[in-house]
Amino acid sequence: MTSSGGPYSGAGALGGAWALAPDHLPVVAGLVARGEAAARPQAPKARQAASVAVIPIHGVLTHRPSLMSMMLGGSTTVEIASAVRQAAASARATSIVLDIDSPGGSVEGIQELAEVIARAARQKPVIAVANSTAASAAYWLASQATEIVVTPSGMVGSIGVIAMHTDRSRAEDAAGRTHTIVQSSRYKSEGNPYRPLDTEAHAEVQRMVDSYHNDFLAAVAAGRGVSVAKVRSGFGEGRMLRAKDAIKAGMVDRIASMDGVLRSQLDGSGMGATRHRGHLDARRAAVVEQAKADLARLCAADD
Repeated sequence: MTSSGGPYSGAGALGGAWALAPDHLPVVAGLVARGEAAARPQAPKARQAASVAVIPIHGVLTHRPSLMSMMLGGSTTVEIASAVRQAAASARATSIVLDIDSPGGSVEGIQELAEVIARAARQKPVIAVANSTAASAAYWLASQATEIVVTPSGMVGSIGVIAMHTDRSRAEDAAGRTHTIVQSSRYKSEGNPYRPLDTEAHAEVQRMVDSYHNDFLAAVAAGRGVSVAKVRSGFGEGRMLRAKDAIKAGMVDRIASMDGVLRSQLDGSGMGATRHRGHLDARRAAVVEQAKADLARLCAADD
């Protein structure tokens, strides 16, 4: 897990920063703390549906296959990236559909995978389908696609980064256990679970969370062709949005079932090569116009 300062940083057993729907954080932390790894299904593998490459992004996202991914099930960014690269390079695949049903996960590997998806979307149509949840890191990934579709009952959002620290000091005292930590550098044991999180450690965790959050906002803004300010204040502010509300906010492009998306890609009525080129041109124009507007605001502020 990404840590800031030492092996205990972030959340005790659950270290580092997570781009994860907040209702999943205590569940994930509990599983990790108990070391549970029983019967948690791994995400299905990528498949080819005629000319469409279908790549699942399911469950809690972690960086690479590990004990953590075994405990949580779900997808790893390394495996998803490999599947996206293969589909982008394949002459058999005229488009890529990301089948997303994920509450998000660890921030590790997300930025790199988002760039892999963005590169693929410059080569051929990439349609991200929230089927039915694209939350937090999963929405970060979806935002890099050519088009985002949400199922009628689906939800997207939870834009933000979260970290949790668990103070076990009183429980350990009550159990009669004393933990002595020996460290070689000033911050090595910062955030350890055997003492309360002090002000300085809290500020460092907050700095880390804010840094990842700013990266999150910038990536979504670039992917959707809008300003960072729009993402910050108009894309739910950490809340999940249902399909119709997500359309109104500009977080998704349309509402359709997964079957409907696949049918449209196969019968030629979906995102084909011509629409893809037009989309790229429109997205580039939007990015240029947004840069001009941002520059104008900066100049006006200097005056």
